[in-house]
Amino acid sequence: MTAKRLRRIGRLALACAGLALVSIPNGMKFTGYLLLGTLAIWYCGMYLHRWGKRSRRGQACYRVFLAGLGLGIVCLAGIEAAVVFRGEADNSAIPVDAVIVLGAGVNGETPSAALWSRIRAAEDYLEIHPDVPVVLSGGQGAGEAISEAEAMRRALWKEDGAEN
Repeated sequence: MTAKRLRRIGRLALACAGLALVSIPNGMKFTGYLLLGTLAIWYCGMYLHRWGKRSRRGQACYRVFLAGLGLGIVCLAGIEAAVVFRGEADNSAIPVDAVIVLGAGVNGETPSAALWSRIRAAEDYLEIHPDVPVVLSGGQGAGEAISEAEAMRRALWKEDGAEN
């Protein structure tokens, strides 16, 4: 299989995966948009590369594009590393006045995968600190039968086995 054919298959896979994740209500729209954005950057790079082969201005623009792309990747990798390494820290011993759980999408009445992880983290913290008040946040968007806060309340209520 040629490199050109592999690149075409890669672009097609990015497009299909991005469109599927954006159009299917599965709580992963951000990832779909990220894949489609990656595809757009890929096409911009292809265009600038071809232009760079024909003119000096094109070469300069292509170099600026590559420098900006490289800088962007380094910055995003740094931010991601900080989130991953600091986000896993055990903060359960730190005293707080309240816990705020941010919304993260609901599919119909079912919490998204991201929202479930937040519900579980809140549940774990509240098992250790049952006296701490909890603020559940999140509105109701398109494709959501209930608000994100209501989905979290229902999930925490079921987990506790308590009644309204």
